[in-house]
Amino acid sequence: MKKIITLLLLIMSLSAQAQITINIRYNAPNGNALKYMQEMETTGFADSIRAIPGCLRYDYFIPQDDPQSVLLIDSWEDQQALNRYHSSSVMRKAEALRAKYQLERKAEMFTPMRPNMNHQQAVLPDSTMIVRISEIEVYPEYLKEYLEFAHNVGATSVKEEPGVICIYPMQQLRNDCQIRILEIYASQEAYQHHIKTEHFQTYKQGTLHMVKSLDLVDMQQMALECLPLIFNKAKVNDMKAEQQLNSEWPKGNPNDAYAQYFTGQSYLAPIQPKNLAEGENTVQGYSNVTFEPGCRNNWHVHHGAHQI
Repeated sequence: MKKIITLLLLIMSLSAQAQITINIRYNAPNGNALKYMQEMETTGFADSIRAIPGCLRYDYFIPQDDPQSVLLIDSWEDQQALNRYHSSSVMRKAEALRAKYQLERKAEMFTPMRPNMNHQQAVLPDSTMIVRISEIEVYPEYLKEYLEFAHNVGATSVKEEPGVICIYPMQQLRNDCQIRILEIYASQEAYQHHIKTEHFQTYKQGTLHMVKSLDLVDMQQMALECLPLIFNKAKVNDMKAEQQLNSEWPKGNPNDAYAQYFTGQSYLAPIQPKNLAEGENTVQGYSNVTFEPGCRNNWHVHHGAHQI
C-alpha cells in the first residue's frame, strides 16, 4: 500500500495539462508476471482500461533481458484522464489481480519532449524492438517463385500481425538473386508469434529448396524517433500514387501560377472535350485541378465560370 501511495503522489505532482507516460516493470516468481499479463488480456481488463477516455496507450511487452518479467507502457492525455482511471472499478480489479500474483513493480514516469506528439507517433524502447536484415541468395531457377513467396508472407504478416511493423523484401540491382529483407518486430514476443504463424511456416517450408544461403543480421537502430516519420511519408506517397493510378482525369503540371490561392501543392491540366473535332475550340475553357493529400483551396470566386 505504501508503494501505491508513493506512486500516486508522484503522479499527482505532475502538471495537470501534460501528457503522461508510465513505464511499469512487473516481477514475480514462478512466472506470475506473465500469468498476470495473460489474465489482464484474456478477461478484458486491459481492454476496459484502453476504453477509458483519455487513455492513449496501454500495452504489455516481454523484455528481452528478462523474459520472466513484464513491461507495461501506458500513456494518458493528461492528469484528469489518469484520475479517471484511478477512480474506476477497473483500477481496483487490477490492483486485486496484482495482489493475487504477488507482483513487485518499479515505475518510471515521463512527459514528452514534444507536447503535441500523439500516441501514433510514439515508439517502443530500444530494448524491445527487433530490427533485422535477412541476407538471402536464391537459386536462379527458383527466383520468380521465391519472390512470390516473399511478397505474400510480407504482405500477410504486416496486415494480420500487430507486432510485425515491417517485412520489406528487396533485390540487388546488380544481382537479382541476392535478396535482402528488412524485418522490424515490436518485441521478442511478436517475433516468436510470427515464426509460429501458418503463413510464415508456408513460406519457410515452401522455400527451403530455393535458398542457397541465408544470414540473419541483427541491427542496432540509431534514429528510432524517425521511424514513424518514415512510415507516414510512405503512406502519403502511396496515397499520391493511388490517386494518380485510379483517376481518369489528367494530373497536369504544378499549379504555380495560382499557388497563392492554395495551401499545399496542386496541379492544373487543361481539358479538351471529347465531342470536339480536331482544331475546334470552345468558348468556355475547361481545366482539371488535382490536389495532393493535405492541399486546400482558399475561398474565392470565379466570375462568369462554373466549377464541377
